[in-house]
Amino acid sequence: MRYQLICKDQVIEFDAVFRKRKTLEIQINSLGKMNVIIPTGTKTETVMRVVEDKIDWILKKLEPYQDHSSLRCHTYSRGDRFLYQGKEYELMTLLIDENSTPSVCLENDVLCLKTDSTERSRVKLLLEDWYKKEAKALAHTRVLYYEPSLRNLPSKIKISSAKKRWGSCTAKGTVLINWRLIMAPKWVFDYVVVHEMCHLIEMNHSNQFWDLVASVLPDYKKSHNWLKQNGWRLML
Repeated sequence: MRYQLICKDQVIEFDAVFRKRKTLEIQINSLGKMNVIIPTGTKTETVMRVVEDKIDWILKKLEPYQDHSSLRCHTYSRGDRFLYQGKEYELMTLLIDENSTPSVCLENDVLCLKTDSTERSRVKLLLEDWYKKEAKALAHTRVLYYEPSLRNLPSKIKISSAKKRWGSCTAKGTVLINWRLIMAPKWVFDYVVVHEMCHLIEMNHSNQFWDLVASVLPDYKKSHNWLKQNGWRLML
């Protein structure tokens, strides 16, 4: 359920998620989306009161995203700019006939899209498919690169479209990497790969886990902070 609250001249929008729990929790993910996890049966008035009480904290957390909302919208037309491995490329669309196969490639500083339609939805779909393929290929390559350091390989590597997580690791040893990370610098992509591979050994965020991450990537906090500050940019 979507809620909207006007407080301190700010319009705050958030999704309410009802669960069987005792306490209310406010979550703001790395894309600037706010969710409020609410005990089942809680009245709307109670939810609004809690959010108002926490408004200073909420506004502080949302501040990095407030000035970027207009930058998240792509036109998907010639001249639009898209991130790939930390660098921006200008989109060039070339219309092909319906019997030809659409394709995407990088040529110098141009993201060249050969498409059978320049409609927004079609261009977005083709770009997303390309990003996912690129992310999958890079994820497999980087997992193999770090295997000698961690001496452990995931049972499977999958590409994720999760809205809240950049990566995850299942109890069965499957590592999931968010395809949007292909837009980030390679060293940030590597951090998430290593992070999840370390979960194959330490399924927690204990001191031992972070020591393991640091043993492979001593400056991992740089990547961690980059995602916090720039995660909103990794969008189509």
